[in-house]
Amino acid sequence: LDSSTQTLGSAQVFNGNFYALGHVNFINNLVDDYSYGMNSTGAVPFAQIAVHGLVNYSSRYANNRDDYNKEFLRSIEYGSEPVYMITSESTRKLMLTGINGFSTTFSDWESTMVKDYQRYNQALGDVQDKFIVGHQELAAGVEETIYSNGKQIVVNYNKAPYKLGTVTVPAEDFAVIPGGGSK
Repeated sequence: LDSSTQTLGSAQVFNGNFYALGHVNFINNLVDDYSYGMNSTGAVPFAQIAVHGLVNYSSRYANNRDDYNKEFLRSIEYGSEPVYMITSESTRKLMLTGINGFSTTFSDWESTMVKDYQRYNQALGDVQDKFIVGHQELAAGVEETIYSNGKQIVVNYNKAPYKLGTVTVPAEDFAVIPGGGSK
């Protein structure tokens, strides 16, 4: 990995273990649903809290999500960058290459990718070099992530809006509360 960084300027891993952290600038497919706390009934983003601000990462390919909106919201909650597997050829032509089970054709995903990257940048573009300093469940189906500059991301997985003070988080969406400096 160090040789790749020296030769190419950067290195990334897919499903990389933590031993690679000091040697890469991106982890693709960082697991986002297996960190359960002993006294918790839901996933806790331990890995993401540990590495956010040190190395950039993504969850699974966005165009391979089982529940597109729920997994998009989880990526916003966990600070994961959206990543797509994209091909110029049609998925049908590539079926015997190992790309099976999900659509990869660029023209099928272009407008979705643009929209997702715009929403991602709105929420997380200015905190990629910031640490996650807080993460908590505010209510059933409502999660809050706080960054070291004080920015809060509140994700509402529910089918009804959630009110947090003067902020209303729409159903199955997120709200960004700007920070006021370092925490």
